Amino acid sequence: MSLLILFALIYTEFIHPPASNYSEIKSKEQNNKETENTNSPTENSNNKENSQSSSSADGSGSDSSDGSNANCIEQQISYSLSKFKTSVECTSSDNPCPEKIVNCSVALKNLDYNIEGEFTIEFILKDKETSEQLDTEFKTLSVQPRTEREFAAAFTTIEYKDKELDCQMRTSSTPKEIIC
Repeated sequence: MSLLILFALIYTEFIHPPASNYSEIKSKEQNNKETENTNSPTENSNNKENSQSSSSADGSGSDSSDGSNANCIEQQISYSLSKFKTSVECTSSDNPCPEKIVNCSVALKNLDYNIEGEFTIEFILKDKETSEQLDTEFKTLSVQPRTEREFAAAFTTIEYKDKELDCQMRTSSTPKEIIC
């Protein structure tokens, strides 16, 4: 029986291409769980031994006895950034401006159909002339599937009155999905 399961795993991973969408992945996971639940305890222990020996045979040295599938990969979900905006406001009419407020914003759209998660955007205040990084702020928001949220940060400065300021934005962290 163990040999049959090993053959099925080889066929699924190398001969039959992996699932290309989420519904196929979910149905495979459900089928695998149903198969695992129908195995007797003796067969389950044999499966663990087979997975351990197959993982050490590939030279990776990883132990898959914890139940994780070594053939699964973690991949970030799809998203897009748009509507980049930067504005610099002076809080007084003095020249040069003694205090500036730099407002930065960007729209992030979660392009995934199923996964919601937390995205973190890093806002970087820079000297426009030298590109020197002056300050940094992180904003984290949860974004539902197929929705867009605006991330914003405001930097108030008094020490950079003689500098022309700019804001740069970049994604710091994104939700991940596991694809098997």
